[in-house]
Amino acid sequence: MSRTAGIVGQHNLPEDLTSLIGREPDRIQIGGLMAAHRVVSLVGVGGVGKTRLALAVARTAVLDFPDGIWLVELGSLIDGRLLSGIVAASIGLASSPRRPVIETLIAAFGSSRVLLVLDNCEHLVQACAELVERLVRSCSHLQILVTSREPLGVPGEVVCQVAPLATPNETVLSVEQLLEIDSIRLFVERVQAALPGFSLSEANAAVVAQVCRGLDGLPLALELAAAAVKVLSPHQLAARLDDRFKLLVRGSRTAPVRHQTLESAVAWSYDLLDPDDRHLFDLLSVFTGSFSLDAVEEVCGFDPRSPLDSLARLVDQSLVLTTSDDAGDRRYSLLETLRAYGRERLRERGEHALLHKQFTLWVLGRAEEAGAALRGPDQAPWLRWAEREHDNIRLALEWAIASGDADTALRLVSALWWSWLLHDRWAEAHEWLERALSMPEAAPRTLVRGRALQGAGATAGLRGQYALAQAHIDECLAIARDLDDETLLLAGHSAQALLFQQQGMSEDAQPHVQAMVDLARQLGRPWYEARAAEFVASRALRTGDLSAAAAELEHALRLARAAGDSWNIAMLLGQLGDVERMRGTHPRAAPLYQESIRLFQELGLREDPSRVHNLGYVALAEGRIARAAELFTQALRLFRRAGDQRGIADCMIGLGCVRAGERRPAEAARLFGAAAEALEALGSAVWPSNRADYQHWERIARAAMGTHAWDDVWTSGRAHGIETIVNEVLSTEWMGAPPVNPRAISSVDELTPRELQVAQLAARGLSNRRIGDTLVIAEKTAANHLQNALDKLDVHSRSELAARAVELGLAPAQN
Repeated sequence: MSRTAGIVGQHNLPEDLTSLIGREPDRIQIGGLMAAHRVVSLVGVGGVGKTRLALAVARTAVLDFPDGIWLVELGSLIDGRLLSGIVAASIGLASSPRRPVIETLIAAFGSSRVLLVLDNCEHLVQACAELVERLVRSCSHLQILVTSREPLGVPGEVVCQVAPLATPNETVLSVEQLLEIDSIRLFVERVQAALPGFSLSEANAAVVAQVCRGLDGLPLALELAAAAVKVLSPHQLAARLDDRFKLLVRGSRTAPVRHQTLESAVAWSYDLLDPDDRHLFDLLSVFTGSFSLDAVEEVCGFDPRSPLDSLARLVDQSLVLTTSDDAGDRRYSLLETLRAYGRERLRERGEHALLHKQFTLWVLGRAEEAGAALRGPDQAPWLRWAEREHDNIRLALEWAIASGDADTALRLVSALWWSWLLHDRWAEAHEWLERALSMPEAAPRTLVRGRALQGAGATAGLRGQYALAQAHIDECLAIARDLDDETLLLAGHSAQALLFQQQGMSEDAQPHVQAMVDLARQLGRPWYEARAAEFVASRALRTGDLSAAAAELEHALRLARAAGDSWNIAMLLGQLGDVERMRGTHPRAAPLYQESIRLFQELGLREDPSRVHNLGYVALAEGRIARAAELFTQALRLFRRAGDQRGIADCMIGLGCVRAGERRPAEAARLFGAAAEALEALGSAVWPSNRADYQHWERIARAAMGTHAWDDVWTSGRAHGIETIVNEVLSTEWMGAPPVNPRAISSVDELTPRELQVAQLAARGLSNRRIGDTLVIAEKTAANHLQNALDKLDVHSRSELAARAVELGLAPAQN
């Protein structure tokens, strides 16, 4: 072509005045697509940065297109009939009045290697599609890069979705970690351009993260927000995001009009929709998070006409995002900025209140279906449903509470509290239950209040708030008796038995356990009967009757298997693992814990911290001390996230055992002391299944220090409190502490609890027969355990064992 032929590097691309952040992987991907396809369309929501990305790709491709790269900006063009002329003008091509412009373009491009960048095609999709198809068919080496809010839909087109920049989740991150996230980097850099003294700091990091997350990582929104920091602090900006369209109005004066305010950017896309699609877009703003097609059909009132066609068009035009759930079904979502825009339009239509009511009724209906299924064979799909719809459930609860609809609020929390606990949302479950129960309209002693009280009591107990839990359970049982409702009575007895078990009050739990058994059989509720058997087993464990505990657990397991109750099966397998651990047969416990974890994963639940914690003791018994530390720390993080104070204390004990195994007795004493203080504050004690392991490692560490020194450090740990020590444990410094020289570690940590008992008695001079009599085992069994112990300790005789008893941790040091 006349202007460009033979001149390498010719283009009309504007210079970039600011840095392009976070798009290097996209640029590489698009370059790869262009190497294989002649028409590549960058598609995404308005303000996501399609134009900037296309220009960056084009600049790096200058040498690949010796006949030129030409940008054609279409944002201001209204009439698609003028499209060919705009393209010709952009590349400096004179047209002839006696020849159609399209033919002039075809003749000019010919077989030249040219890249044409068509920017902002969404309002001229039909005209652009016709032009692109004609040019590509006629010009063998022409390539076209398109930016649009929807694909052109021409043969050979490949679509690249341009997503917003990555945003931080709600996890607390350091300043250094946040500065590795693209949306944060963009915001900070743009603020610094306006306020050179600005920096990300511990003081503002959380609110900057909130701003970037709240603005969906949209580059345009972030740049507008950064401009606003000249008059508002990040804290003020974050507090005003609900009014984002009035707030973010100070864009660049030289930017296109549609990019000078956030509202104009969204309105540009919205105004291109037909009336039906606009209406659906507005209706979809009632959802938060993601939603399904079924939800749209039921909530938005499209029956019998399906919204699928309109929904598909909204997806094509980048106004609705799509993902797939774990079953492969499509789910949809709106960026928060788009949702806010649709919500305003919905209010203008006067449909907001009615739609929220329909939405809440839909959530309630599904939630009660879920609640009825969570303890039976259909629990897996409903547990997944509850987690997928959690954001929408929150919204329905907020609406019910704000509107004073206590019946709906109580029914929702009653249906879903159990799912929240299983998904480790303990703190949130507690908050919703307490908020619903404290509503003035929730005061009457109704059946639905009683069900919510059961959930509130169980949740408070699991969080270590025993007095509050007891108050809720007392009221729950009183309502059940007043209403003569046996199902609620069964639930109340279950909550009370669990609370007593958590406090180590097995005897007090027994009348409630027996009531559970009687009512569960009478009402045909195998879930509760299996739970009752587990409570009986726990009592047996506390008294050391392992055979009785195993028998009860096996009975409960049969009930759970017959009912298809995977959650109970997983729990009971874990408890059978506890029995094996208490017997000292840790290798037999491991597969039971692992199968339990597998079943939890099949239910769509997060890793169960109790099983992870228990595997820590298995690893410790097998001499894998580093692995034990990893498992206890992992469980600690999970327990802490759930707000499980009891679990946190258990992990402190486990990590104390790790330090004992590493021959760091002072650190072990400090961890044990902190855990003891925490358990005492909860009114609890060391869990029966952990007692033998704890006593084993505590004895080794105490012997290494001597009683007086041990007591001093143990007391220091109590005084520091568990929160301080947990923070230390989770710090990089604690986790990164250098390992102890393996040669300084005795093999006593490899002994099973039974081998340890036999070795201790042998070190005191007892014969195999007397050891057998003392431990109630056969003389031959005692001999076998002693030989195993001698082999593991690398000790060759009884006399050597007795001489080295203190050194090996088999006898206390003399003070």
